[in-house]
Amino acid sequence: MKKNRIIEFLKKYYKFIVLVTFVILSIIIGIKHEPWADEAQAWLIARDTTMHSLFFKYLHSEGHPALWYVLLKILQLFGLKFKYLYIVPIIFSSIGVYVFVFKSNFPWYIKCLFPFTFFIFYQYTIVARSYCLIFPLVSILATLWKDRYKKIGLFTLILILLINCETHTYLFAGSIYFYCLLESFIDFRKGIKKDKKVYICFILLFISFFLTLLYVFPTGSTHIPHQIRSYVLSDSFFTSYSANKVLKFIISLLIVLYMAIFILKNKKEIFKLVILILPIFLFLNLIYFKEWHLGIITIIFIFYIWIEEKETNLFVKLFLICVCIVQIPWSVKSSLDDYKYSYSTTNEVADFIKKYDYENLKIVNSNFYAVSVNAYFENNIFYNFQENNGFVYLEKSNELLSDFYNTDYVMDNSIDIYVLNFEFEETIESEKLIDYNKYDFDGGYIFFEGRNFFPQSFYVYVRKDIDKNKELK
Repeated sequence: MKKNRIIEFLKKYYKFIVLVTFVILSIIIGIKHEPWADEAQAWLIARDTTMHSLFFKYLHSEGHPALWYVLLKILQLFGLKFKYLYIVPIIFSSIGVYVFVFKSNFPWYIKCLFPFTFFIFYQYTIVARSYCLIFPLVSILATLWKDRYKKIGLFTLILILLINCETHTYLFAGSIYFYCLLESFIDFRKGIKKDKKVYICFILLFISFFLTLLYVFPTGSTHIPHQIRSYVLSDSFFTSYSANKVLKFIISLLIVLYMAIFILKNKKEIFKLVILILPIFLFLNLIYFKEWHLGIITIIFIFYIWIEEKETNLFVKLFLICVCIVQIPWSVKSSLDDYKYSYSTTNEVADFIKKYDYENLKIVNSNFYAVSVNAYFENNIFYNFQENNGFVYLEKSNELLSDFYNTDYVMDNSIDIYVLNFEFEETIESEKLIDYNKYDFDGGYIFFEGRNFFPQSFYVYVRKDIDKNKELK
């Protein structure tokens, strides 16, 4: 009898249990998460730029539209501190999980498992970047899909937010826009006319696409890092950190065949899925690709299954179960590592520097990774950052590093404190800093799919005549 009550309770309240569990686990890991330099970079850009310079100067080099920066700037105006940044992605991801669990028709076990897969739980929730906005926006868009022309105002608003969220979601929104235009054109040819509001919204969307492209498109002097690597479908589901290209290609081919035979029933369905995925697929292969971009394809696949009402298809369920079986261990391992080990010690470096009269000292930073230190201060503390910006402006980043390497910075005793990343510190001859005391701040690694990379350690050199922490040596 008691067992039956428990089962009934779980059946009735499992959605709430999933959502609450997601929030609690996210907070537990988020509190222990040390922000990446990329997380700090966005925070500092929001802090140190005006709205005018953000849109007309810096976003050309960032490669990201404005939504995340504007959101951070608003939250900063309301008093949010950098050490509480982890709360922001938890809020937005929880909205996405809520919509997915309460509003979709996926089976209960997919609703229980999918929110805890690697990209949804760890990469787009624990890591506080603009990607945390994708799942909630796409999930809301999926709930509007059937009534997209009846609720065209809200549908348009969500698309505009997607346009301004990420480069990838800009392309995804463009795919949806193209499909809706094509659909409306076919209907018009058949004599089916839509409400005038639909065409007005189409015009507004076109303007939004154009304006976003205008403020985010790289300028002639923009430094675009070369990170082109081959992307295949299996990367987003099963094999994204495997070095075996043959295995990845075979699995990708099997995924395509599986979808074509068991999930996609006609040419129209294939055409729609290709429209949704192809632009991002080409972007990842031809322009820019980082591992954390891979989950966007996973989210788009969920969106497609959702709007095509294939959530209860047996072969869809089998595929998603496999995805959960593969990705949840990645999520668990990365989360546990993030909880147990220190990735970045920039918060410790910041606390160390605060013991000095830092506002009246010359403090030099060696590279991009140490920008995180600045996020723990109200203003830029680094002498060699231009225009008093506490971040490394990407158009100037190569110039900054080149200046550091080629000048006499490390021979100049007027510099009070050096904050050096471990990579840069290895290139400096120790005798050049003989007049300085050295303090080590050993960090760990970025945790990605249960694997570790990008070790982050910092070394602080303090001129001996001003050193107040000699007793710590």
